[in-house]
Order: sequence, then structure tokens, then C-alpha cells
Amino acid sequence: MYKRQWLKRWYGPNNATLVISGDVNTKDVISMANKYFGGIAKGEFVRKQRKQPVRLSQDKYISYTDPYTGVPMTILAYPTVPQYHKDEPAVQILSQLLSGGKSTPFYQKFVKKDKAIQSEISQFSLELAGLLLIQYVPRPSMEMFTDESIFFKNCYYQENKTNMLKVNRGDFLIKPFLKRNNIRASYQIISTLFPIISIWLIIYQIINQPFSLLIRVFLIIPFIILLTLFSSRTFSLMHDCGHNSLFTKRKLNRFFGFLLGLVNGIPQKSWSIDHAFHHRNNGNWEIYKGPIDVLSLEDYESLTKREQIFYKVSRNWMMLFPGGFFYLVLKPRLGLVFIIFNFIKDILEETFIKIKNREISQLLAINSRVKPPFSDYGDNFSELCELIINNIVVIIGWIFMCKWLGLVFFLSFYSIVLTLSAAILICVFFVQHNYENAYAKNTKNWDLIDGAILGSSNLDIPNWLNWFLADISFHSIHHLSERIPNYNLRACHKANIHLLQQSKFLKLSDFSNCFKYIIWDNKNEKLIPIS
Repeated sequence: MYKRQWLKRWYGPNNATLVISGDVNTKDVISMANKYFGGIAKGEFVRKQRKQPVRLSQDKYISYTDPYTGVPMTILAYPTVPQYHKDEPAVQILSQLLSGGKSTPFYQKFVKKDKAIQSEISQFSLELAGLLLIQYVPRPSMEMFTDESIFFKNCYYQENKTNMLKVNRGDFLIKPFLKRNNIRASYQIISTLFPIISIWLIIYQIINQPFSLLIRVFLIIPFIILLTLFSSRTFSLMHDCGHNSLFTKRKLNRFFGFLLGLVNGIPQKSWSIDHAFHHRNNGNWEIYKGPIDVLSLEDYESLTKREQIFYKVSRNWMMLFPGGFFYLVLKPRLGLVFIIFNFIKDILEETFIKIKNREISQLLAINSRVKPPFSDYGDNFSELCELIINNIVVIIGWIFMCKWLGLVFFLSFYSIVLTLSAAILICVFFVQHNYENAYAKNTKNWDLIDGAILGSSNLDIPNWLNWFLADISFHSIHHLSERIPNYNLRACHKANIHLLQQSKFLKLSDFSNCFKYIIWDNKNEKLIPIS
């Protein structure tokens, strides 16, 4: 019934072209056409069909059992471009490179090694859409791949008993994506700071309208959400400046990094130095304890019951919000107080010692280093200076905003914005490094490249959210080379996707599960949940 309806819908005279060639008489042809086809009624009006998009709204999986054959087959079908599209030749060449002969990867990895009877790729470009088909027929004794990630993992990596074949940094295509562009960087700055200023101006107008307090708060809520997202983007761009990856010149990155840090009240230089330590040691859990100072299993078991409860509670996902407020609002301010106190104490102590030992000539070299007991900030004198300047400018800005918008309005909404923004950033940073089967080695067995590829997850999140995070979701490539500007990360990720099949890919729905893995099992070298 369905087939009949489909034929009737599309195979009518009004959707058909009759082609006749040869030494024929036109009148005879018309007469014969009327005789044999004239009685066929017209079908439904056929509208011109739109070309189909190359991206599906979601993945679709179909399983079909043929009762007449016992040979299994996996078919992976990807929508591609229609006929005459500029990318059609590229897709055709790709299919030939992968399976167009006995020297190609598909033949070498599967057929030659007796894993498959057949393994090939075919590209079909039709009028409205294109289709890339990957067909895999395993030998009776071999695994049947039902998941594309497993399939490609087996295509690009050879397995032994414990590990995949190691990839090296030189295997990745990195160099073309290292080029920085000041115009693109400037646009990112403008497209971030200008909306922030505009939103605060809109909030000012709403506050000064003769509405009730409830209505004004209700009208402001959407702009608070926008400010939160732009605050996250500001932090992400500051992060890029810390890697000297946004602009071409170090001075430009330092200037705009400092400026962007002011928006969220965080000193960029100290934060970036601490973040660089994370990049140098990611996956080495013996040295770097992750974004939340993960305890080893031995250390956790040595705690008292009360301390264990506190540890679990402090690492709960709900702590993202008070933790976010502390991280951006309180920590840089309180840190400054402790650092100055510690600095003065060290100066006085060293001065006393040098005077006592009659080392008067060395008094001017006292300020070489400060080791604060409280904060990551101000590890040396130059960082201390930036921290002081940052706090002075930030506090002056807060005072101005309080006078402009009102003390209660500004502090309330600004605190909410920074709290939510920091919670988003901490959450993203956490799930990108703390998850099931994350790379977790001790110093002896640790490898920098494995730490980047296997110790950093890539996030499958909506494009609009990715924009506000400056494409930091493509995190394995970022760890492999932090000098790649964010506006090239996506392209670099796609160019090297075949080498990233071992990497972890997380969806938003996977985030909550990551918060379980807050203990490092040193003996087995893995992150584990608390029992």
C-alpha cells in the first residue's frame, strides 16, 4: 500500500520526462505517446524540493534481521552534499583514499588482517542530498561493531592487551592552526565587552522606571542570564590571553588579559601562571590534584569521619555556587590581605635577621619572593603588584557602580552574575578533567601527550554555549597545543578527529556522573567514586 501511494505521488506525468532518441518522426512519436501515456491521470502537484541539510537533528539507529542470511553487516550512513556541490569532489576523494584499493586503511586494518570479509566506503551524491556509506562485514569469529566510535577506534588504532597504539604529537596537524589574527581577536573583545556595557545600560534604564520592585526584578532576570554568559566568555578570553594565543603580540595579550580580568575581578597574571602548571602536569595526579584538590585513596582513608563527610560535601556539585562566589568575589580580595600581611612579615623578619648578622648591603634584595599562606595569587613580587592594582581598580569600579545603580541593586545582581558564571566555568573545567576512566598516572608512568589526549574530555554542547565558552569544549587539542587561538580550535579538532578517538567525549547529560570521581586510586592509577 505504501509503495503504491509513493509511486502515485512521485511517478506521475507531471513529474516525468520522456526522452526519445533516434531516427524518428515527431508526429508519430506524439501520436504514440498520446496512445500509450495519454490516459494516465496527472498526479499531485509536485513542488520543487529543497536540498536536504547535511546534518541530522539526532543520530538514528536501525537494526534489521534478514531471515535468509546469517552474515552480519554494519552500515554507517552519513548525510553529505548533493550533486554539483563544491565539496562533492572532496568527499569522493576521501572515500577513495580510505577504501579505494588494497593499500587503503580500511582494507589494511580489516580485510588484510582477517577481521572483515568486506570493508569499504562509498559516496553517492544525488540531486537533493548526498550519502556516505561505510559497510563492514566481519568474519564469523570477529567483533560486530555497532557503535561508530568503536569502529573508528579500531580503524585508526591497533590494540594490544593493555593499551591502544600510542600517538605522538607529530602525528597531529597543528601548525596551520597556530596563526593568530589581531582583527579576529579584536572582534572577539568588542563582541564581548560592548554587549556587557549595553546590558548594564539597559539594567540602569529598567531600575529607573516607575515600576514596582517585583516588575523591575522580573524584567532584569533575562539580562542577568545574558550577563552571566558574557562573564563566562570574558573569563574564557582572559584564559586565551594567558596562553598568549588570542593576539599576535605578548604585550597585547597581557593588556587585554588584565582588562578582561577586571570584569570578573580576577588577577589574570597569577591565574594564568597557576593554569600553566595545570597544563604542564595534567594527568599526573601525584603532582597535580586537579581542579578541586582530589585526595588519594590513602589520604582519604586516613581522615576522620567528620573530615571525610566535609570532603564529600565540599566536592558536591551544589558547592559550585558558593564556591563560585568565593572564587571570583572573595578570594582575590581576602588573598590580598593575607599576602600583604605575609609580605610585611617576611620583610620585617628578613630585615631583622640581616641587621642582626650585619648584612646591611643585602637589605635591598629582601623583596625577591613572597609565599602566601592563603592564596594562589601573588607568588612573587610582580604578581603581588598586579594583584594590588587589580583590587584597587575593581573596588573603585564597584563603588562607582553602587553609586550609579544603587548599592543593593548592584551588589545583589553582580554577586549573582559572578556566582553563576564561576559555577559554569568551574563545572566545565571539572568535567573536562574529572570523569570515569580519565587519565590518572603517577609521575613515573605519566606522559605529557597522553595527559592531553586521554586526560582531557571534549564536550558535545550546543553551539551557542560553545560560543560563550570560546570553543574551549575542544579541549584535547587545546591541551595538545595551548597556543592555538580559540577561533582555530574547532577547525583543528576536526582536522585531527581521527587521532582523538581515544579521547573522552561528554554530553551535558554526562556532567552529573563526573562529580562522583573525586578520589585518586594511586595503586590502580585511576579516579574512583567514594564508596
